[in-house]
Amino acid sequence: VTTAAASTGVLLAALTPGQSQLIFNNGVNAIKVYAPGSITVDGIAGSTGVTLTAAKRCLYFCLATNVVLSAQIGVVSA
Repeated sequence: VTTAAASTGVLLAALTPGQSQLIFNNGVNAIKVYAPGSITVDGIAGSTGVTLTAAKRCLYFCLATNVVLSAQIGVVSA
């Protein structure tokens, strides 16, 4: 995501166990990351979404059916 208006977001792919998706938020605003269907992200309903702050990268890993866990990767190297 190179630019995003405040209060906008992205939708994860319909991940299956063992799959992952990496999202880069290179914008100046935080974004929401949503998941389709009954998938949860860190125990939060996909339709609610989780926040990915500006200048952060996050890996979303599907641990089990409908269960996605996130791991923030950090900021841009200086």
